[in-house]
Amino acid sequence: MILEAPFLSIEAMARRYYPWIPAALIRLRFDNGAKIGHLAVPKLFVEAERDDVVPPEQTRRLFELAPPPKTLYVIPRAVHNDAYLVGGAAYLEACKRFLDEAVR
Repeated sequence: MILEAPFLSIEAMARRYYPWIPAALIRLRFDNGAKIGHLAVPKLFVEAERDDVVPPEQTRRLFELAPPPKTLYVIPRAVHNDAYLVGGAAYLEACKRFLDEAVR
């Protein structure tokens, strides 16, 4: 499983951008932090170092919560929407290496 700039939950994202919204109004959960511990498959977490949408600390926390096997790949200088461009060949190679290892 490749997770590119994953967030902890909708609530965590809402708290980041709209801290004044009451929790009762946040109906969707998408609680990745609660679910990640149940995934035994190999996981590649891709983090854009300067992500301007999903705070990198949420990706890091999700990585910490995940059970092995797991890998964290950080794309230096990348923001949310240019990670694949900034990452270039090195990013594609990291994905290929992960997939090659995962299917063994």
